[in-house]
Amino acid sequence: MTSRNKEKGSFFSRRRNSIVAVAVILAVLIAGCVAVSVALREEPDDDGQSGEIVLLPGEALYGKSYLVYDRIDRAKLKKVSIHNPDNASTGEQYVDWALEFAYDEDDEQYVFLSGQDYAELDETAISYFAVSVGTMSFTSRVEDHCEDFSPYGLDYASPEEAKSITVECVDGKKHVIYVGNMNPSGTGYYVRSMDTAEDEDGNEYVRDSVYLLASATTEYLSSSAMAHPASIVTPRLSYPTQTGFSVFALLSNSSDLNIIFEKTKMTTSDAVFGGVSAYKSTNMEGFYSSSRFETRISRFKELMGDEVLEYATELRTEVDEDTGKEYSYYYFSDEILAKYGLDPATVEYMMFYTVQYEDAEEEPVQSEVYFSKKQPDGFYYAYSLNFNTICRVDDSVVDFLEWNTIDFLDSYIYRLSIAYCERLTVDGTLNGEPFREVFRGENDAQGILRKVFSEGKGEYVELESYRSLFQEIYSTAMRGNAPEDLDIDALKEQGPYLTLSIDTTDVTIYKKDSNGNDTSIIDRVLPGITRTLRFYRYSNGRALVTIETIDENGESSGENGAFYVTIPRLDKLVSDAYNVNEGLPVDPFARD
Repeated sequence: MTSRNKEKGSFFSRRRNSIVAVAVILAVLIAGCVAVSVALREEPDDDGQSGEIVLLPGEALYGKSYLVYDRIDRAKLKKVSIHNPDNASTGEQYVDWALEFAYDEDDEQYVFLSGQDYAELDETAISYFAVSVGTMSFTSRVEDHCEDFSPYGLDYASPEEAKSITVECVDGKKHVIYVGNMNPSGTGYYVRSMDTAEDEDGNEYVRDSVYLLASATTEYLSSSAMAHPASIVTPRLSYPTQTGFSVFALLSNSSDLNIIFEKTKMTTSDAVFGGVSAYKSTNMEGFYSSSRFETRISRFKELMGDEVLEYATELRTEVDEDTGKEYSYYYFSDEILAKYGLDPATVEYMMFYTVQYEDAEEEPVQSEVYFSKKQPDGFYYAYSLNFNTICRVDDSVVDFLEWNTIDFLDSYIYRLSIAYCERLTVDGTLNGEPFREVFRGENDAQGILRKVFSEGKGEYVELESYRSLFQEIYSTAMRGNAPEDLDIDALKEQGPYLTLSIDTTDVTIYKKDSNGNDTSIIDRVLPGITRTLRFYRYSNGRALVTIETIDENGESSGENGAFYVTIPRLDKLVSDAYNVNEGLPVDPFARD
């Protein structure tokens, strides 16, 4: 089961608002539990006696394993609380944390939930944890009735000073274990049960035996209970989805990586000019992803880190400025974020996406992840606001952080069927003189281009030469990001170095059959539009390219541009437009 809540948010100025509550844990692996149970049955080590142990009050025998207290079935576990003041002295914030176990009546099975919201716990790790606390196995009873606990690290002035594990059962029973030092060989913890028992005369007393835990139990407690909850949290970074994104953004504080894509219904412009994807660029209107963006974002639907390094446990409550309602969330202090280069002043990248479900009653689900700069040894730190974790991430998992914006886009300036082109206008300079030509295509009844008329020449031109010119336009690519400090307004006042403009015909879209092929049934007719590319020269070898679309209603998208095209390529386009008119060869594959 998944809970979702929606909160306000922004990028670097806001630390934590938009959070998705996630607590998705499957049933515990039976095989894993069996393996742990077997591992807990160990022989005594050099600290304990050998041979059969006579049980004292409170102790139990489970198979061949001796237990500090009677075995607790996982279905009867309610809560396990950890208190470890040693963590404070090492700078860890996890002095106190808890793990709750709850019964899922719908699925008729037990699921494990974190004592804090949002975390997704590792199913196998929780299985081991449940067995280790439910079957607290010892290899030896070091002292039956101890009077001096200090040699074992079990002499505490108060419960607050003690390292302890408290296990609560659904029937109300509670077991408290004090955890002391490890034995000299480092294979087990010395522990003491703080439960009460009755002696043979019926007198109640606090149990005073000292035990050496089995090495397998020690191993699991060392990696979880005595450490911090990060060890049992899944290093998931973003909310998993199979439905796709309604909005996707990947932003950088300093590099050439800033993209925002939005899922949209196909418009005339999308369908005609290569918008085969359901996503299109919105921060650079008019640039379409084609299949490239679809392929690359698939990896974000199940983004995982290598390991969890920190797990937020501090709770903060704020008031929503718009609604006036209070909301709470777990957060990391500035000091912890700064430690990993994830505080607002230094965080390098931010990934955000929204999933809008088809069911109108479903709230949109938002995922948000911050990434540090790349570390000297090649990995990144990632802060997942959904799961309250800081994870270590290998650079191979997030290599997209090293891409440029254009890597997510279809970088070719045109993606258009030649038969859709009613008019192609080329307006530039040839050998220092102005050059302008308009080519008008003529299609047959089947919509196939059969003739091309040159308005400047006043006659028809060779069809294959015109096709070669169009192929050359197809292969003209945006090379990379234009300088951010480029004065675009000044360039526009100067005027374009070259203008390419296409007026499309009305385009008929036919319905598809079950195999995806066109039928004879008309789905819709897309009215003709105009798309104009203008190239503004800003250096000897480069020109900014802008795109403007005029729809069927005369509405303009405005000129939008962020990338450059090489000047030699533009010169060749003008030269080859001239060659089409003069009946000269046009080689679309020749070097610029």
